[in-house]
Amino acid sequence: MKRAVLLVDDDTRNIFALSSVLERRGMDVLTATTGSEALAVLNSRADVAIVLMDIMMPGMDGYETVQTIRAKPE
Repeated sequence: MKRAVLLVDDDTRNIFALSSVLERRGMDVLTATTGSEALAVLNSRADVAIVLMDIMMPGMDGYETVQTIRAKPE
């Protein structure tokens, strides 16, 4: 079973670069460009092993998104 990683970044160049490296290492890469998009992905997938979060994003920034994720017991 592949391990899933969620990349959250509003810069598509960063997502492309990180995705390429992680996919070559056998990871299933999921992406989101906003905090709310990241939360939706996490709510729909139970197999995410790690989240790589950009801190400086418009709207819901990385800090707020991480606080929301950590507030959920699952």
